[in-house]
Amino acid sequence: MNKKYDNLRWASNNRGAEMGRINEIPYENEVIKLNLVRLPWVDGDYDPKGAYWGCGGRGQNIYWANGISACLKPINIFVRAVTRKDAKEQVREEMPRASFYR
Repeated sequence: MNKKYDNLRWASNNRGAEMGRINEIPYENEVIKLNLVRLPWVDGDYDPKGAYWGCGGRGQNIYWANGISACLKPINIFVRAVTRKDAKEQVREEMPRASFYR
């Protein structure tokens, strides 16, 4: 690959630029309590900080699970789900030992 464009290989996947925000999940499989909130939509397809999610008003919500790991690394997991219960199940697929406030 041409060195001039080496950094671009991380900019997108084979379908174009990523939508939304990236997940930050620690490597440790620790027991951690996470906050789980539903992101509000702005203009139908954007979250309040301006990330584009696409297809905002079509029955699915974006849920954000967040917290801090034991080694003080941020945890951020974003999932599309119809209900809060579905969102918890999807987050547990990424972090099986996660629990939630409320």
